[in-house]
Amino acid sequence: MSRYQTFVFLIIFHLIHHSSFGCLEEEKQSLIELKGSFNDPSLRFSSWEGNDCCKWKGISCSNITNHVVKIDLRNPCYPKKGEDYQQNCSFSKYKLESQYIHPSLSKFKYLTYLDLSGNNFNSSPIPTWFNSINQLQYLSLSDSHFSGMIPNDLGNLTKLYFLDLSFNSWLHSDDIYWVSKLSLLQNLYMSDVFLGKWVLVTWTDKEIKHILQNCYKALPAGGKVIACEPVLPENSDDSHRTRALLEGDIFVMTIYRAKGKHRTEEQFKQLGISAGFNLFKSFHVDYFYTVLEFQK
Repeated sequence: MSRYQTFVFLIIFHLIHHSSFGCLEEEKQSLIELKGSFNDPSLRFSSWEGNDCCKWKGISCSNITNHVVKIDLRNPCYPKKGEDYQQNCSFSKYKLESQYIHPSLSKFKYLTYLDLSGNNFNSSPIPTWFNSINQLQYLSLSDSHFSGMIPNDLGNLTKLYFLDLSFNSWLHSDDIYWVSKLSLLQNLYMSDVFLGKWVLVTWTDKEIKHILQNCYKALPAGGKVIACEPVLPENSDDSHRTRALLEGDIFVMTIYRAKGKHRTEEQFKQLGISAGFNLFKSFHVDYFYTVLEFQK
C-alpha cells in the first residue's frame, strides 16, 4: 500500500471510528448543563438520556465530525412564520423557563441552527457572547421574553440568513447599523421590537442605503421598516421647529458624528427608493420627530 493510500485509509478509518461513538463528550456535558438551566413542566427533555446526544430530541449533529450543529428548543405549540397556531395545543404548558440563556451554549462552535422561540427567559438580555457562535446561519429568539439592548455584536454573525427577534416587547436598539453587516440575510423579523430614535441621522447616505437594502432583502412582500427621526423642512423659515431641527443637525455633525446629518422627507424617500422601497409615508408626531415608513 502506498503512502498516499495509507493516509487516505487512516482518514476514513478515523472518521468511521469517530462517528461510531456518537456525540462528543464535551458537547454532551454542555447540553446537560443547558438542560439543567430550564424548568421543564412538560418533560420536553425526557429524551435527553443515554450517551449519544445526537439522538436527543431537538439535537442534530454533523455526519462527519459529530459536532452538534442544530439545537431546536422551539415551543412545539409556537407556529413558524406563515403557519397558524395549533388548536388544542397548550402554548403555556410547553414553555421552557429559565432566568437567562445558559453560557454553555457558547461552547457550540459549530452550531449553525438555534431556535429558542416561544419560551420564557424572564426579561433577561440577549447575551453578548452570542457573537462567538459565529457559524450560526439560523437564529430565532421570537416571543421568548427577552429585554434590554440588542447587542451590536450580532452583526458579527455574518453567516446568518435568518434572524427572528420579534415579539420581545422590551428589546430595543438605538443603533441598527449592525444589520448592514449581515450581507447573507434573507429573512429578518423585528416586529414589536423598539428600534429607538435618531437611528438614521447618525449615518451617511451610503450607510443608510446599505442598511435599508439588507432590510429590503430580508422583509417579506408588504413588510415595513419604520424609523423615528428628526426631519428637516424642505424650506427653512424662522419657526421654533426649524430652529430646533437645524440646531440638532449641527449637534449631530459636531458633537455626535461628523458624517451624520439631518435630512428632508424627500431625501429620506429617495434613499428608500434607492434601496428598493417604492412606498414611503411620513407622519409628524411632534415639532421635532417624524415617523418614516418604508414599505416593500
